[in-house]
Amino acid sequence: MQNRQTVSIAGAEVDFVLCPSGKFVMGSDDGFPLEQPRRDVTIRRPFWISSTLVTQELWQVVMPDNHSEFRNSPRLPVENVSFDDACAFCNRVTELAGKRFSLPTEAQWEYACRAGTETEYFWGSSSAEATKFAWFELNAREQTQEVGKLKANPWDLYDMVGNLWEWCSDTWHDDYQDAPTTDEAWQDSLARPRRVLRGGAWDMDAFRLRSAYRSFDFRQLRTSRFGLRLTIILN
Repeated sequence: MQNRQTVSIAGAEVDFVLCPSGKFVMGSDDGFPLEQPRRDVTIRRPFWISSTLVTQELWQVVMPDNHSEFRNSPRLPVENVSFDDACAFCNRVTELAGKRFSLPTEAQWEYACRAGTETEYFWGSSSAEATKFAWFELNAREQTQEVGKLKANPWDLYDMVGNLWEWCSDTWHDDYQDAPTTDEAWQDSLARPRRVLRGGAWDMDAFRLRSAYRSFDFRQLRTSRFGLRLTIILN
């Protein structure tokens, strides 16, 4: 299987990268308690993940409304997207493209972000080179920036940190106690209103660009800091 593919969605072409199955250590001993305990996680099967955040160009050919605050280029990532909006987008793309799309699970997201690295940042142990890889408070000029303009991570994924927070499919838990040890989404039978966000955003500091950093918000909330990235579900 090739490690890249381009999928046509309503006439817009989207690049996907194949993340292989494997194992990694999820979380951090040097961050907050919500990133602990660190644990071994098995990615049971390969998965495809979009090489960039979903753009406004793609969103507008799929969905009826674009609520983005920053709209001076179709290559800007779509924002002001709630978790529920993101799920509706995935469902609509599935109908249009004939493949099953979803948000990444939190484990898939961190695995893809780390891309085989074990350091605090996927480029190294300090934030010194952050401006080469991420749009954040030091270089974003107080707004989102076009996708794919900075350096990619080792698996050719762009903007995995910075630019926008990315919704994951998991419900939020305050730490990793009793978390799954596979790539499945950590879902509860209770209808928890908060969902996982990963990656940091255009107005965040460098600490939030660490591969293990995690946050959350309410599933109906829209802000100019929230966006999404697609995965393709493989049978």
